Amino acid sequence: MISHPLVLEGEVVRLEPLTRAHIPALMDIAKATPELFKYTSTPVTDEQAEDYFARAFSEREQGRAYPFTLIHKPDDEVVGTSRFADITARHRNAELGFTWLTPNVQGTSVNVESKYLMLKHAFEVLELLRVHIITDTRNSRSQRAIRSLGARYEGTLRAHHVAKGDYIRDTMVFSIIYRDWAEVKAHLEARIEAKRV
Repeated sequence: MISHPLVLEGEVVRLEPLTRAHIPALMDIAKATPELFKYTSTPVTDEQAEDYFARAFSEREQGRAYPFTLIHKPDDEVVGTSRFADITARHRNAELGFTWLTPNVQGTSVNVESKYLMLKHAFEVLELLRVHIITDTRNSRSQRAIRSLGARYEGTLRAHHVAKGDYIRDTMVFSIIYRDWAEVKAHLEARIEAKRV
């Protein structure tokens, strides 16, 4: 469904296909601020990283995911990662997730622009019907970020999976569907433009 290699480029961020060469910089981010990622799947140890990235590459080979590295264009620095996951070609839907960023770009246009680029590709190139975004019910920061994209809350999956520390996690599900895209696109473009001013 996604032709490799895929690069998505905006004004401040470039999304490149994740490679093994990106892993050290990404792990520097995760290890420096592990407390930011306690409610996510983000690896904060080398042992966790081995499984995490092996899964990302394996699922890309299977056509089930497409992981990106986020590059901050002004300084050509690795600032995070995000991916299309849970890709279902038959039903034309996918998850947008596994996003983590270095703290010094949080609250900047990096996250908004990267999500905009991914959603634009999803709806205008891949012609998906639905993109869903999920998060731990405990992760209020993530919930605010997801809602600010214009995604709609659909419900909570109880005892959805076993998270870090063997915690049985409830998962909130949000989505953007093809009928929403024009409105969401305009909203994100306005947010990106406001951050330029």
